[in-house]
Amino acid sequence: MSDCTFCDIVSGEAPAEVVFDDELTLAFMDIVPYTDGHTLVIPKRHAADIFQLEQPDADAVWHTTIRLAHAIRDALSPAGLTVRQANGRVADQHIMHFHIHLIPREQHEKRGSLTRIGEFAERIRAELEGPAEASRH
Repeated sequence: MSDCTFCDIVSGEAPAEVVFDDELTLAFMDIVPYTDGHTLVIPKRHAADIFQLEQPDADAVWHTTIRLAHAIRDALSPAGLTVRQANGRVADQHIMHFHIHLIPREQHEKRGSLTRIGEFAERIRAELEGPAEASRH
């Protein structure tokens, strides 16, 4: 195990409910979900924050973020989507590995449930793998 939880997820040493995986990025469910469907997108190569993020990882993370935003919208039909990224502890960054939060929002929402992340991950994965996604490319 490393000193970075997200690096451990990338290497397979720590578990995660993965919804997307490609050469440079990984997307998985947040284990303390703000709302159901709360997803994180990270570069596989360690960068503590936006100031350490380099190309081609920066482009890849944003490409994956947009792809996941569409999948979350299509799979969960939220009223809105918060895209959040913080740098440094004072900015409310808890894991020092660059990551983007995708948080589905509803008018009258309740806190997300750890016990349901598998269900929401499956819905997002199905959207990524389904015919609607294929028609976008």
